[in-house]
Amino acid sequence: VRDAWNKDVDGDKGAYRAAFLNKSTMPSYNLSSDVALKQIFIGMGTYMITEMAADRISASLLGPNEEEEHSCFSDNTHRDVVQDFKGFENLATGNYVGRTAETTVSGSGLYTLLSATRKASLIEKITEINAAMKIMDDMAKAELSQGGMHYDYQIRGGDEAANIRDISFSFVSIGNLLPIYSEDLGL
Repeated sequence: VRDAWNKDVDGDKGAYRAAFLNKSTMPSYNLSSDVALKQIFIGMGTYMITEMAADRISASLLGPNEEEEHSCFSDNTHRDVVQDFKGFENLATGNYVGRTAETTVSGSGLYTLLSATRKASLIEKITEINAAMKIMDDMAKAELSQGGMHYDYQIRGGDEAANIRDISFSFVSIGNLLPIYSEDLGL
């Protein structure tokens, strides 16, 4: 995937980036800006539904054992969920808050293309998801004596599992909005 975005085209390296920017040396590979933008909206929506809601959360809530919750990248699935959603939020809003002022970047995100009503609904959904994930993440990080509960215990039931289920539902909801937003833009 990384090679597809190289600035310089060398064989397959950089080929998708060139096509995406309508600069491929093979004109039949070029994507119009409308098609490229629609692919971004649909791709981000699909990611939220299939990867975030289904693979990360629903698998852990509905799986027969707690090992279903383990991220393939770490034993801290809750952190993967939080950071992966932060990446989605960065792309959607065009903002990346780094660890230092030098690594903080603001630019155009999908958000900048939306109507005021759609912007408000997207920000409302992002805020709702972040609030629910903060509960999950804080609980997973806290000491047991302070009400802490690791993610693999949170998914077992009760209010904690309901919160995580709500996060999954919200991921599906935001994922379903993105193709609608692309249609609003005539894509």
